[in-house]
Amino acid sequence: MAKHLSIEDATASSQFREDVLLWDSLRKGNDIAFSTLYKKYVQSLFNYGMHIHPNRDLIKDCIQELFIKFWEKRESLGSIEKVSFYLFRSFKNLLFHKIEIFSKKSSLTQDLIDQMAPEPPVENFYINSEMVDQRIIRLKQAVLLLTDRQREVILLRFFQGFEAEEIAEIMNLSIPGVHNLLSLTIKSLREKIKWNDLIP
Repeated sequence: MAKHLSIEDATASSQFREDVLLWDSLRKGNDIAFSTLYKKYVQSLFNYGMHIHPNRDLIKDCIQELFIKFWEKRESLGSIEKVSFYLFRSFKNLLFHKIEIFSKKSSLTQDLIDQMAPEPPVENFYINSEMVDQRIIRLKQAVLLLTDRQREVILLRFFQGFEAEEIAEIMNLSIPGVHNLLSLTIKSLREKIKWNDLIP
């Protein structure tokens, strides 16, 4: 029986192919492809970097340096199958080279906190603003209590869409280690947030 792709899978597959075409064009010296690839990923890389280190200027400098290196070494770059994974891994390696990351606390941006805020159930659609505010406050408190590694795995899995195998390589973990970290992190968030006692 033929396997039918979901809309999400088809879209992801199309994005992967587009990225590969851009990457191959960059390798051939196409400055438009280089600019397109940069614009496509600069914000995602920046958001990711901000969860590793709070220095905005450092994150921006690392992203620019990374892409400058790509352009300068374009003729020696190899072909890759998943460009997004390669970009994130390369960016993280460069960032870790610049700073002593494990001696500092990472911080979460307001955008991520807003994205993590749960939607109210349909039956409580007209939920009062005070309750919403309390949920956001509690979410902020819970997320800030996570470890650096917990914040990182949440970002990579749920906001960048990487699979466990890719996260394992980026974070230098085993695949079972990734699953275990995700499970413990989600459990920790649920225990810290305790939404039920906010229901009127």
